[in-house]
Amino acid sequence: MSMNNASSGLIQIHSAPKALTSHVEWAISGVLGAPFHFRWDRQPIASETSCAEQGWDGPVGSAAKIASALFGWRDLRFEVSEYASADNDGAHFMHTPSRGIHRVHVDATGSAYITQARLMHLFDESADSIAELRDAVARELGSEWDAELDVFRARVADHSVTWLNRVG
Repeated sequence: MSMNNASSGLIQIHSAPKALTSHVEWAISGVLGAPFHFRWDRQPIASETSCAEQGWDGPVGSAAKIASALFGWRDLRFEVSEYASADNDGAHFMHTPSRGIHRVHVDATGSAYITQARLMHLFDESADSIAELRDAVARELGSEWDAELDVFRARVADHSVTWLNRVG
């Protein structure tokens, strides 16, 4: 993999039914082209589910492919991030059973941003009031997904991130 096609990020599975955990790993392995395994913990908020997080390395665009591979399981809460680099913008995908999936653009500092074209569209849609514009921007940045996932993010305090490097 050439350096300008290399990327990395973080996968956070906030809640997955225990029967689904091996399928999640299998789907991610298929995207990254190498075996991928999590260290699963019990999710304290929903004890019948498991949670895990792990870094990944792979080609640019892998976050979108991982999120797409996981999207079909409605009982899954997850986030997949791809870090920005000099050659590529980053991305952050959030999924909840009640809201579906949402993508946010991310810059090199990890800050979410809205593209100029999308921002102009939001201005046009929200021409009636500043409150409408504020709500539209908040939706665009994924605040509703953040609010729903926040409860699940605060889980096991000593959970460490394990990096998996792709070989080959």
